[in-house]
Amino acid sequence: MENLSMIIKLNKSFAILIILNLLSLYILGCTSTKPSSDQDNFAPDSISNLLTELSDGNIVEYYENGLYEYRNSNGELLNQGKYLYKKIDGTHGEVVFNNGANPYIRVSFNFNNPNFGYYKWNAPPYISGEFEILKRTKDKADSFDQALKYVYGIGNSKNQDLSPLVLPDGVYRFFIQTQEKPVKRGILFFITIKENGQYDFEQKHKNPMAPHTNHYRYTKKNTNKAELILNGFDQEIFYLTFQNLDSGIFTKQSAQKDHIYNGIFLKQ
Repeated sequence: MENLSMIIKLNKSFAILIILNLLSLYILGCTSTKPSSDQDNFAPDSISNLLTELSDGNIVEYYENGLYEYRNSNGELLNQGKYLYKKIDGTHGEVVFNNGANPYIRVSFNFNNPNFGYYKWNAPPYISGEFEILKRTKDKADSFDQALKYVYGIGNSKNQDLSPLVLPDGVYRFFIQTQEKPVKRGILFFITIKENGQYDFEQKHKNPMAPHTNHYRYTKKNTNKAELILNGFDQEIFYLTFQNLDSGIFTKQSAQKDHIYNGIFLKQ
C-alpha cells in the first residue's frame, strides 16, 4: 500500500509538471504574436493624412477629418466617403470604408515595413495586392502640392552637384499639370531608362500615346541641369533641373514649337 501511495503521488507530481509545461507553452504561443521590439512595430497608430499608392496604380488619400478620396493614376476621382482605421498589432491594420453606395467595406493591411506591405479586400471579388505609403503629410491634404513641396522644398540645392553624369537606370515619372480647378488634372507618363541606351515609354491618360521603345541621349550641363533627348519624340529635348538626386522639374517644348510644358519628375 505504501508503494501504491508513492506511485500515486509521483503520478500527481508528473501530471502537475505536464500541466505547467503546457500552460507555459500556451502563454509563450500567445505572446509570440506580439512585436518583439519596436523594429517590428510597422503598422501606424493612425493613417490620418497618409497618401498611399496601390499596385494597380490607383491612389488613396486619408484625411484627418475621417474622409478619404480614391483616385486613378490620372488623378480622376473614383469614389470618396468616410473611413475608420483600426491598428490590430505591430504589422496588421484594418480600414472600414463607407461611401454610401457600398457601406462598411473592410480592407486588411499587412505591413512589411513602415512604408510598404500588402492589402486585401474582405468582400467579393476579394482583390489583393501591394501598397506603398508615398507621403505622410501633416499640414494640408493635397497630394500634388505635397509632391511640388517635395521637389521644390529641398533647400539650397544650387550649391550641390545634383545632376548625375550618367542618368541612372530605373523608372521615372513625369507629370505635367493641365488643370488646376475644380480638381487638379494632368498628363502622367513613365520613362524607363535601360542599360543599353534605350528607354521604354508608357503614358497614363484617357487617350494615351502608344507605348514605344527607342534610344535616348542624356547630357549633364552643370551642377543641377541636364538635357534628355528621346528619339521617339522627334528629338525633342527635356530640359531637366534637379532639385535633389532623384527628382526635379523639367521643361519641354511642344512638337509644333507653339507651347512650353512645365512639370515635375521623380525617380521611383
